[in-house]
Amino acid sequence: MGPAEIAAALVSLVWAGFVAWLVAARGEALLRLLDADPMGFAITMLGLVLPVALLWVAVAAARTARAMREEGARLRAAIDAMRAGWLDARGAEAGGGTEALERRLDTLIARQDALADAVAALCDAAPAAPAAVSPPPPSQPPSQPREAEGAGPVLAAPARPRPAVQPALALGVEEAAGEDGAPLGTEDFVRALDFPRNERDVAGFEVLRRALDRRDTAQVVTAAQDVLSLLSQDGIFMDDLAGDPAPPMVWRAFADGVRGPQVAEMGSIRDRSALTLAGARMREDPVFRDAAHHFLRAFDRALAQFAPDALDGDIAALAATRSGRAFALLGQVTRMFD
Repeated sequence: MGPAEIAAALVSLVWAGFVAWLVAARGEALLRLLDADPMGFAITMLGLVLPVALLWVAVAAARTARAMREEGARLRAAIDAMRAGWLDARGAEAGGGTEALERRLDTLIARQDALADAVAALCDAAPAAPAAVSPPPPSQPPSQPREAEGAGPVLAAPARPRPAVQPALALGVEEAAGEDGAPLGTEDFVRALDFPRNERDVAGFEVLRRALDRRDTAQVVTAAQDVLSLLSQDGIFMDDLAGDPAPPMVWRAFADGVRGPQVAEMGSIRDRSALTLAGARMREDPVFRDAAHHFLRAFDRALAQFAPDALDGDIAALAATRSGRAFALLGQVTRMFD
């Protein structure tokens, strides 16, 4: 028994003593009241019993309130412990995501350095090609005696045609092959942004490889791959998202730079759990936030280049890809479409 129960018991004993004294002192009057007015007698007895009943009802209510407060405190402690464990696990995942992102960035930097070295090697080898193909005239003496006699006039003559040959080699063939690779059509671009469906999707892997070989598509494809991998850590998969993509005309308007209510339909994701998890990840995980903003910028640039020459069906297919749904989800979380 707590303090409230002890106090109620003492008050009940005092009240019982008062009722006993009243019955002993006024017993005859109560009997006459019972014979003369039974309803009045019942009301009198109710008045004697009701205070004790109300007192114990109040005690029971106080005990229930105390139990609820204790249960609330236990639940609050359990929630705090779960939140602390979740934050610790999130920190560990963020550390792993940072290492994976750093490895990916190192790989991209190494590829860019190798490509730059190849371009520089071809540019250095370009001026030597005319000298090897066109032999000197038969009447011209060997080069070493001419250098000994006078190097100035002789060296100036063969140096003139080089500027005409070098730009064609460096800016024409090499830049087109090294920077863009094989042409990537509209259908292949959309297929690359949807990624292979499974390990048996040979055509999907081939299109993805060709997209990664091009500088203009490798950036958006790599950024989309990073974002989809990070979202999958929270159980957010693009194939499970509910909602229909916005009409192609809305996507065209967004590609043309329109913002505000005119493109609000692009926020078409209706999965509240995915929106909540992605929003929490954006606020708490700096690695995910940087990757998401990088993907949004890359996809926005790719959409601006893709939309002018694409048909409405192509834009609808792009919006239905996994990358398109990720763009709609993250754009809705970051309020890009508002």
